[in-house]
Amino acid sequence: MLKQQYKTLLIVGIATLLLSACGDANENNGPPASGLWYANRGGTEMSYSLVEEAFASAKACTGLDAPGTKVLTVSSIKSCAPGVDGCYSDNGVIEIITPESEWAKNAILEHEFIHYLLHVNTGNMYPNHDHDAFLRCDQTSTTQ
Repeated sequence: MLKQQYKTLLIVGIATLLLSACGDANENNGPPASGLWYANRGGTEMSYSLVEEAFASAKACTGLDAPGTKVLTVSSIKSCAPGVDGCYSDNGVIEIITPESEWAKNAILEHEFIHYLLHVNTGNMYPNHDHDAFLRCDQTSTTQ
């Protein structure tokens, strides 16, 4: 009887360890207070620190604040118009197809964070880019 209890305990312990290892190795939920979350879902990998830096830059430039949101790198964007490199949808998720250039990754992230910050703070994500925050802070309209 005691031997069976040890077997059961061992099986439960192994199952718990296996299940706790599930998930995407690229996911990084960030510091609990920030709420900023990043995962690679088929796009080009980028660092979590790049996501953090782009979010901090967008907040500083716009003067707006909000808790973090979800950022996904993907191979194709389904929630917005075809052919875009980045998308913030009103479900609170930013999706980007990451280019190779670090400058472009940062510029696209900051652009989508501007949409996010405006949506959280004003209720309008300004899909037509008709808010002055895009004129002041959006790097995607410049080339490098």
